[in-house]
Amino acid sequence: MKKATLSLFAAVLMATTAINAQNPTPAIRSIQEYIFFNIRSTKIQASEYDKIERVVKFLKDYPDANITITGFADAKTDNHKRNMKYSQKRADKLKKLLTGKYIIDPSRITTDAKDDTMQPFVENEKNRLAIVTGEVRILP
Repeated sequence: MKKATLSLFAAVLMATTAINAQNPTPAIRSIQEYIFFNIRSTKIQASEYDKIERVVKFLKDYPDANITITGFADAKTDNHKRNMKYSQKRADKLKKLLTGKYIIDPSRITTDAKDDTMQPFVENEKNRLAIVTGEVRILP
């Protein structure tokens, strides 16, 4: 009886291994970086370049990866219309840097802008930013 159970277990294990080999589970690599800006500014600060370099490395390490850059503006500065412009300009400025200086294909980058009604942080000053997100699936 024990021998039959062991043989059945071995057969199931071998079948499962064969199925997994044919349909490997992809590994997921992702990135999320917060690029902060000064008040009423779209200029990328020198202190943010380490984060940008990590985004570039991610894109170069994973040529099939795409990213989204979402710009934001804080709710307590300027008016709604102007804040929407800051949000979009922050995302666009970062995309321009990635495609210009770092030669990243523009088709791999999507930009989006959220106005001052969407605030990722409780602290007002932190909402002057662009959030870079990306994900890629890698087959083993």
